[in-house]
Formats: sequence, C-alpha cells, structure tokens
Amino acid sequence: MTTTHLILSVIAAVLVFALLYFIIIELIKVVAVFTVLMVIYVGYLTYTGQRIPSSRDELVQQGVSAVQTIKEGGGKLFDSVAKDAKAAGKKENP
Repeated sequence: MTTTHLILSVIAAVLVFALLYFIIIELIKVVAVFTVLMVIYVGYLTYTGQRIPSSRDELVQQGVSAVQTIKEGGGKLFDSVAKDAKAAGKKENP
C-alpha cells in the first residue's frame, strides 16, 4: 500500500514541477516581449528627438496627453466625415 502512495506522490511532484516550469517559461516570454517593446519605444523617442521620461508620473502624463490629442483629432475627423456624409446625402436626394 505504501508503494502506491509513493508512486502517486512522485507523479504528483513531477506534474507540479512541469506546471511550474511551463508557467515560468511563459512569464519569461512575456518579460522578453515587454523588454523588446520598451527598447523599441526608447529607440523611437531617441530617433524623434523627444525626451525620455525619467519617472513613472512623467510617463503617465505623456500618455494622458497623447490620448487627449488623439481624442481631439478623432473628434475633428468624425465631424468632418459627418459633414461630408450630409453633403453627399443632399446631393443624391434633391
């Protein structure tokens, strides 16, 4: 009876170690992708002559400002498309 428990314990331990191994490998892949993206981002900032943020708050502020710029540009684009659609509708239906 103890032999059966020993074999089951060994199988359970092997499964746990295999699961941990695959989880760690996936985490390493995520960290590697994140690192590559950060290097590309810093390279882009350097290439375009922008200042690299020195703190997290500064980075968040740049992100907020970029989102605000996109919102404003998107609103203007939407208004322009809506105006053009109205004009095209009036031309088709005299």
